[in-house]
Amino acid sequence: MTLFRKKLGLAIGGGGARGFSSIPLFEEFAKMKLRFDYVSGASVGAIIGAYYCLHLEVDSLAERFKEMKKKDWANLLDFNSPRVSLIKGEKIKEFLKLHLFGEKTFADLKIPLVIAATRYPELKTEYITEGNLVDAIMASISIPNIFRPYAYKGALYVDAGVTNNLPIDILFEKKMAHVIALDFTLTKELVLGFNTLIESFMQSFFSPLLNKNQEIYLLDKRIFMFRPEFEGFLLDILLFYKMKENIACGKRVLEKERQNFDVWMKQHSF
Repeated sequence: MTLFRKKLGLAIGGGGARGFSSIPLFEEFAKMKLRFDYVSGASVGAIIGAYYCLHLEVDSLAERFKEMKKKDWANLLDFNSPRVSLIKGEKIKEFLKLHLFGEKTFADLKIPLVIAATRYPELKTEYITEGNLVDAIMASISIPNIFRPYAYKGALYVDAGVTNNLPIDILFEKKMAHVIALDFTLTKELVLGFNTLIESFMQSFFSPLLNKNQEIYLLDKRIFMFRPEFEGFLLDILLFYKMKENIACGKRVLEKERQNFDVWMKQHSF
């Protein structure tokens, strides 16, 4: 009998609607009865991570989103002055409070969570571990020009992906021995049609994230990384109603990596 269990962390990256590909992975973690000691999240990973740490499951989150139609997602868009941002983000904040988190704080979580966000205009990663969950999530998901910078505790924040789209290192700082990472950055060459200003912006924002640190992490034996493969347009990251397609990507990467994951788990005695 081992007296000390190795600590296991879960890092959930950014990637917008592609974060839904994590649902089959969480189902697998539940079947394996995996216990995470710390979770980190960036952008959409902050939403998923906060929900998981609060409820110890994401099935009910998936069901809530499956009920939503295109018009429901469209109703969350409160357009702003183009000089400021595409949307204000107030309706999304209201949705997060009303349907997902209420006034819950980090103190209510069952698993410790750290949410990454980018301090603006310094463009420096900051890690949030206390306070209101919705505020921390809004700080992490505020994609520049899509959202206006989010004001929180006397500072401004933009999307975590600007500086750290997959917050793994912070988990090692939190004394995790090993980390399972969910990387939703785009791995297949995309067909890009720059017909709109938004598509051009999405290219400029997300292209630096495609291989940032991920190749280094792949060489680290302490980390097992799931990387669903996506294809389509960069703009698809914002199309949250494409849930089935993204869940299918998650199923494919699970089947592809199942044997490697089992070997990794046994090697590290989980």
